[in-house]
Amino acid sequence: MLRTEVLKAIRNLVGCAVFMMLLPMQHALAQPAQAQTGIPSLEILDDNEENAKGAKFSVNVGLASDYRFRGFSDTDGSAAIQGGADFKYDWFYAGVWATNVNFGVFPNLDNGFEESGDYSIYSWVGANKKFGRTELDGGFIYYAYPNSAGWADLDFFEFYGSVNYDLIPKDLVGGVTLYYSPDYQGGVGRNWIIESSLVKYLPKFGDDWQPSVSGMLAYSDGEPSKGGLDYWYWNVGASVVIDYFEFDLRFYDTFDVPGYIDCSDVCDGKVVGRITFEN
Repeated sequence: MLRTEVLKAIRNLVGCAVFMMLLPMQHALAQPAQAQTGIPSLEILDDNEENAKGAKFSVNVGLASDYRFRGFSDTDGSAAIQGGADFKYDWFYAGVWATNVNFGVFPNLDNGFEESGDYSIYSWVGANKKFGRTELDGGFIYYAYPNSAGWADLDFFEFYGSVNYDLIPKDLVGGVTLYYSPDYQGGVGRNWIIESSLVKYLPKFGDDWQPSVSGMLAYSDGEPSKGGLDYWYWNVGASVVIDYFEFDLRFYDTFDVPGYIDCSDVCDGKVVGRITFEN
């Protein structure tokens, strides 16, 4: 059974990578935006080794018109206020990031109704290393929903690993990331996520304006017998970084979502805008 799951994951990984190479050229974002877009921060674009040494600390805050997590809105189609902090020392890094969420009201175990949670906190530790034009990254993420009802079983953790490659130095980068959770959100058993991204940096305007376009295609492989989902999700958009600010406009959508799920305002196609300040 495990061998079958691994082969299935590899098959979809290859499919994602091939499909992404056919997309229009695309973009990378900071760690908090990774939760929003699935597109990783690619330090591979900076070949100054001194920038990879010593301790660094940064904070960020952002506002998004919707929060799409792996194709689904975690805010019921509404806006999200988000923020966090990151620490990096040589190869190793750690961070925390929070956002409001809205999963709606559901029946509870006492035959009443209860909010399933209104905010979440993500925390992670990991390590990355550059080898020429290749960057390897891996780590652990814990997703917590502190005031959610226990019966909702929202908290979960997963391991991840990624390979990013500088296809055209300082210009075009492709990446593939694999996530694995032994017990995914909602207690639905093991879940694999395979995400592939392509980033295209455009010529700068002056010294401070860095525009880019980007896209991501991903596959979620769950355990349908336990309530898990098998489906695809993707996004494509454009961003511009101006000093400490990033402005992002992106279209999100899903396909092959099981028919019993109503995607209206939750996983159907939608344009999402986001502003992030990081220092």
